[in-house]
Amino acid sequence: MATESKAAPAAAATNVWQRPDFSTVAAYLISDGAQKVIDFMTEVLGATTMHRIVGDDGATIRHAILKIGDTVVMIADGSKDASSPAFPVWLHVYVPDVDQTYELALKSGAESVQAPKDECYGDRMGGVKDAAGNTWWIATHKFLPQCSKADAAACSKEEAAK
Repeated sequence: MATESKAAPAAAATNVWQRPDFSTVAAYLISDGAQKVIDFMTEVLGATTMHRIVGDDGATIRHAILKIGDTVVMIADGSKDASSPAFPVWLHVYVPDVDQTYELALKSGAESVQAPKDECYGDRMGGVKDAAGNTWWIATHKFLPQCSKADAAACSKEEAAK
């Protein structure tokens, strides 16, 4: 098993309960073709690799840690047995320019789920599916809605009618 890491050497135990540079909650993706998802996260979302362990075959991702903005995403290849099967997930990511990111995702081989559009809750949002079947909802926040109860009800009916 090969290990590639940008982390410092092991240090003595501390009283810190949360790993430095990690958010309190982190997604852990188990994917068929984890390297393709890592490439997607790097090319489209600007992810940086913090740590990576590959299998003896030099290709299987046993465990990788990437950082997108202020968030850690962990990923590994799924196994053929029932211990850690691959399964697609949905993720939501804020980006500076949803339209630009959506177009870059499509050029990188992602499949469109929904073209970016303005939502009544203040985000411009679109969705793409990566090579492993994960759906990435990408959004740019535009405004905080100032809704009356009537506006909120109308927004809910508008969303339900879609």
